Amino acid sequence: MATKPQLFQSLLVFSLVVVAAHGGGIAIYWGQNGNEGTLTETCATGKYTHVNIAFLNKFGGGQTPELNLAGHCNPATGACRVVSAAVESCQSRGIKVMLSIGGGIGNYSLTSESDAKTVAEYLYNNFLGGKSSNRPLGDAVLDGVDFDIELGSTLHYDDLCPFPDRLLGAAIETGLFDAVWVQFYNNQPCQYSSGSAQRLLESWERWASSVVVGKLFMGLPAAPAAAGSGYIPPEVLVSEVLPLIKKSEKYGGVMLWSRFHDVNNGYSDSLSTLFESYSVRVTPVTVDFVSCGDMLEIKKLSFPADSSLLSVIAAAKIADIPLLSVIAAAKLADIPLSMDTSGAAPTFIFSNGLKSREAYVLLRYIGRVGNLYGQNEYECGQIDEWLEYALAFLSGSEIETASNYVDMYLEKRTLLIGDCLSIADIAIWSALSKRGLRFAPEPSGYLHIGHSKAALLNQYFAQRYQGQLIVRFDDTNPAKESNEFVDNLLKDIETLGIKYEAVTYTSDYFPDLMEMAETLIRRGKAYQMKRERMVGIESKCRNNSVEDNMKLWEEMIEGSERGLQCCLRGKLDMQDPNKSLRDPVYYRCNPLPHHRIGSKYKIYPTYDFACPFVDARQGISHELRSSEYHDRNAQYYRIQEDMGMRKVHIYEFSRLNMVCTFLSKHNLLWFVQNGKVDGWDDPRFPTIQGIVRRGLKVEALIQFILEQGASKNLNLMEWDKLWTINKKIIDPVCPRHTAVIEERRVLLTLTNGPDEPFVRIMPRHKKYEGAGEKETTFTKRIWLDHEDAKSVSVDEEVTLKDWGNAVVKEISKDQDGNVTQLTRVLHLEGSVKTTKLKLTWLPKTSELVNLTLVGFDYLITKKKLEGENFIDVQDLTLLLLEILTSEI
Repeated sequence: MATKPQLFQSLLVFSLVVVAAHGGGIAIYWGQNGNEGTLTETCATGKYTHVNIAFLNKFGGGQTPELNLAGHCNPATGACRVVSAAVESCQSRGIKVMLSIGGGIGNYSLTSESDAKTVAEYLYNNFLGGKSSNRPLGDAVLDGVDFDIELGSTLHYDDLCPFPDRLLGAAIETGLFDAVWVQFYNNQPCQYSSGSAQRLLESWERWASSVVVGKLFMGLPAAPAAAGSGYIPPEVLVSEVLPLIKKSEKYGGVMLWSRFHDVNNGYSDSLSTLFESYSVRVTPVTVDFVSCGDMLEIKKLSFPADSSLLSVIAAAKIADIPLLSVIAAAKLADIPLSMDTSGAAPTFIFSNGLKSREAYVLLRYIGRVGNLYGQNEYECGQIDEWLEYALAFLSGSEIETASNYVDMYLEKRTLLIGDCLSIADIAIWSALSKRGLRFAPEPSGYLHIGHSKAALLNQYFAQRYQGQLIVRFDDTNPAKESNEFVDNLLKDIETLGIKYEAVTYTSDYFPDLMEMAETLIRRGKAYQMKRERMVGIESKCRNNSVEDNMKLWEEMIEGSERGLQCCLRGKLDMQDPNKSLRDPVYYRCNPLPHHRIGSKYKIYPTYDFACPFVDARQGISHELRSSEYHDRNAQYYRIQEDMGMRKVHIYEFSRLNMVCTFLSKHNLLWFVQNGKVDGWDDPRFPTIQGIVRRGLKVEALIQFILEQGASKNLNLMEWDKLWTINKKIIDPVCPRHTAVIEERRVLLTLTNGPDEPFVRIMPRHKKYEGAGEKETTFTKRIWLDHEDAKSVSVDEEVTLKDWGNAVVKEISKDQDGNVTQLTRVLHLEGSVKTTKLKLTWLPKTSELVNLTLVGFDYLITKKKLEGENFIDVQDLTLLLLEILTSEI
C-alpha cells in the first residue's frame, strides 16, 4: 500500500508506506537446530517473507500428533506455548508464519479420507483459527500450513523437483495451494551441478508452465553443508538464475533450508541486492529541481475529461511545467496552459504543431527537459525498466507482488535510481495511489448470498490496499427497481458489516450519460438499429448519417411512437466472434417512471453502457466482477476506449453457486410473487435476511466467503459447509435447552423420586458462563422421548442428564408394542461413566412451554441447476415443512 505523493510548487515530499516482498521473497525453515536463534530473532533480521516452523512430524493413523522443535522447547510439557508471542511479533512485521508438517524424519501417514479429515481438524483447531484448550504454540493463529511430505503414500494429501511430484503431485493439481516451494537440490536431474544451471532452469520451466498454483518458490540449500548436492553460490544465483526465473508470472521467491545454515553461511545476506527486507518503511524525501536547457513551449494539453494522470502531474510540478492544475489541485508554475478535455488520450500540443501522446511518453519528455531522467545512460536504462514495471500495479493480481518488491528494494535506498529523484520514482509512487472499488447492486431484489461474495471481496481488497469502497446502485431499469429494494439492500449491506465511503446512484449520472451518447452519435460511434445483431448481419440503419441518427435520438428522448421503436447501439464490430462486441445496446426507451426521479426521462442507459462510464468517472481503479461476465470484458474496455475514458481494470472471481438454489433475482421474485415463500426474508431463501432469520451468524458467512477467496475456479458449494462453520461459532456460547417431542411421549415414574418437586439452578451452558442460568425442576414423574423409551431394557441402568443414574424396573406397552410408561428406581450413587444411555427429560408440570419447531429443507430438489431461467415450474418440487410440536 502507499499514500499518494503530495505535490508542492518547488519541492516534492513522498510519504511512503509500503507492504512487503518483491515479485519474490525468501522463505526459511526454522525450528530444527537450537543454535539458529529464536523465532523472534529470525524475524527481526528483516530478511524473510515466510517462516516455516518445522516440524509436526508425527500424525495420522490414529496417532497423537507431535511437534518436534529440536532443542528450542518441548511441546509435550507446554513449554512451546511461549512461541505464541514470537509468532505475533513476526506477523506484526508482515511476515507469514506457517506450520510445516512432515519432514525427512518422523512417523506420519494418512490412511484414509477420514484420517485426513481428523488431521485437518487437529491442525485447524490447534494452529489455525479454531479453538483448543491445549494449543502447542499458544494462542497465536498461524498463517497457514506447509506440506513437506517426504514419507508415506501419495494418497489423501491435499516438494522435490521431478515433475510431477511423487507424493504431492495429485494434491497440487487440485489448485488449493497458495504457494509451492520446490526442492531443487539433492536430485541430479533438476539441480545446479558442475557449474551448470541448465538442468535447474529446465526443471523450473516444467514446474512454472504446468503447476496449478499461485506462486512458485525455488527451494535451495543455504550452505553446502545443508544438502548433499545442488548448492548454488549466491553470485551464480543472482547473475544466471534469478534473471530468468523472475520472468515467470508464478515466481514467488526463494526457499532456503534452513535458518541454522543461513546463519552460518550468510546466504540471504549475499542476496541483499534483490531481497533486502520485509518491513514497513516510511521514508521522507525533500528535493528541489530546476529545469535546464531549451525546450519547446507546450501550448496545449489535451486529455480525457475524467483523467487523473497523477504521474504526469507530479513530474510536471518538479520540472516547473504547469500541467493539469484543476486535477492536481495545486498551484501551477507561471507558464499558463490551454486545457482541452476532448482528447481520447493525454496529448501535448507544442507551439510548432507537433504532438506527443500517452501518459508515459509525456512523462519521459518531462523527464528529459526537467533533468529527471538519470545522470547517465545506464541510469536511463534502469528508469525505462521501472516505467515498464509500474504497469504491474494496474493489474489486480499483481498489486501485492509489485508492492512487496518495491518495499524490499527500498530497504537500503531512498530513491529507485542513483542519488537523484527521477521519473521512475514518480511513476512508481503514482501507480501506488489509493485504489477505488465499488459494490454496485441493481435495486431489483434483496441481497442474497451470491451478492455477499462480491460485497465482502470488494471490502477485503479495499481494506488490504487502503483503498476506498463506494456503494453504487445501478438503477437503470425502472421496470424492475423500487425504493423498497434500495432500503433493504442498504439494510443487508449494514448487516454484512460493509464499510463504505458513500452511497451513489447511476441515475445521478443520467445527464452525463446522455451527453456521452450524443457525443458518440456525432462521432459516428453509435446509431439506431433493431434486429439481425446476433447473427452478425449489419442493419441498413448502421450506415445512417449522423443527422438521421440525431433525429431518431431526439424521438427517443421525447418518447414518441417512432422513438419507442428505436434503441441506440454502439458501432463496434458486427463480425467479431465475441457476440458482446456486435453493436451492443446503449440506450432503450422505457416510459415507466423511475423510483428516484419520476418521469423525467423516457430513455435509460443499459448496464453495458453506464458501467464503463460511471466507473471511470467515479475514480474506480479496479472493478471486481464474477467470471460469468468474462466474454463482456472486451466490450467494457472497448466502450471505455470509444468514450475516451480512463481505463478501469477488471479483476475476475468465480460466481458463488449453491446446491438446490436459484440465485437469479428474477427467479427468486417468482417465488415471492406466486406465494411459494413468505417473502424475501423466508428462512428457506438464499437472501441475507432469509439465512440470518434462519440462524446464520454474519461472522460465519464472512468466513465462508473469504475461505473461497477471489479464485476463478467454478464450483458448486454445499450449504452444509456454511452451517458447519456457523455451528462452530455459536456452539461455544449458545444456551442449552431441553425439549421432548410431544407425540407419543412416555411418562416415567421414579418410585423413590422426590415426593415434593424441588428446583435447582443450572447453567444454560456448562462451558460458558455468559449464557446465564436456568431453573430445573425435579419431580417424581418425568417425560421422555418415545425413541429414548424404546431403547431401554428392564434392569438396565441409565443416566438421566443433570440428575443421576436410574434402574429400569417395569416397561408398559400397548397392543401394538409401543412403550407407554416406564417405572424406574433412582440410583444416584451409580457412576455415569458405566452407563450406555444418557437420556434427556422434562418434569411433568404445568409450567412447560409448548413450542413449534420447524425443520427447513430445500425449496428445490434438483441439486445442480443447469440454467437460471425456468418456465414449467411443475418440474420443481416444493418440499413440505416437517413440523414437530414439542414441549420445552
